[in-house]
Amino acid sequence: MKTEDVLFLLFVGFAVGVFFSFVVWQVYGKDQYVARSRWRKDINDYNELVHKYNATLQRLRSLIHERDSWRNIAMSGGKQLLNAQFSTDEIKTLLQLCHPDKHGGRESATRITQKLLSMRNS
Repeated sequence: MKTEDVLFLLFVGFAVGVFFSFVVWQVYGKDQYVARSRWRKDINDYNELVHKYNATLQRLRSLIHERDSWRNIAMSGGKQLLNAQFSTDEIKTLLQLCHPDKHGGRESATRITQKLLSMRNS
């Protein structure tokens, strides 16, 4: 479509809008014209609220889905997490993060480090 055609269509659309506004003004009077303008604004506000509602509803559904997937992992006793495979680089990083020296020699850090070392060696 040429630029002239687009500009012509925009002009025609604008002219039709102005014409109908003038007709509404003439037929119904100023009060009805103002009331109809407010009505259009209310409709636009309503459509915006519906859009926000739908976006919120979609986000809620995704959160429920995520919650259910975590619930399934918890119900399985964490077996899905235990079966996770780590690369040697990932195990090395995990060892660096949870090493007992970084956690004041805590017993839980020692236990996890031992498990990671056994995973690295197997």
